[in-house]
Amino acid sequence: MTVLDWNAASSAPTQSRWFSDDVHLTNTGKAEFTLFIRAQLDALRAQGVITSGVATILPLGTPMASGDRGDNVKALQTALNTYLNLPKKKRIAVDGVYGKGTIAAVQTVETNNALAIDGAADDVVLTLLGINSSNIVLKQGTKHASIKTAQTALGRVMNVKLRADGNFGPATTRLVKRFQKSVGFKQTGAINYQTWIALLSASAQR
Repeated sequence: MTVLDWNAASSAPTQSRWFSDDVHLTNTGKAEFTLFIRAQLDALRAQGVITSGVATILPLGTPMASGDRGDNVKALQTALNTYLNLPKKKRIAVDGVYGKGTIAAVQTVETNNALAIDGAADDVVLTLLGINSSNIVLKQGTKHASIKTAQTALGRVMNVKLRADGNFGPATTRLVKRFQKSVGFKQTGAINYQTWIALLSASAQR
């Protein structure tokens, strides 16, 4: 799989191909390509084509983008208000919803740092804001593409049916706790980096 595979998959007239100059991916392009790769790997694992070595290339909880929800977004919003030194009346709401205000603030950060402007908070943007992406935790109430991957893996590893919708609900929490118990981890019901790697590794071996 290459960028060209993804470009072919996303070249319908109604879709943006996310290239800045027909060759280089913008930040949004990188984000979209990451999600494309994640979906393709999930499909290959489901078919039994790949069985190992995939956990290290799948990021946990990044990039953050439009539609995401949860405490990670709140942390981003707080960091944006501080970084941009926004006056009280112009501060973005710290509501945990990655909406227009958050997108605009991220775009300002990108503009100020000569980055491609797409409004998605990737590792580069998070680092500028002082957020360590390795400390990201997914838990109940979170919405993110990484959760779809986790739900697919949980269903496979725990041998249960679980809808992979990207929303971290009670059913996902219960299965995460069951998985954590099975591997000797503290049963928090939340997915930190340790649980993430263990889960994807276990899924890859199925």
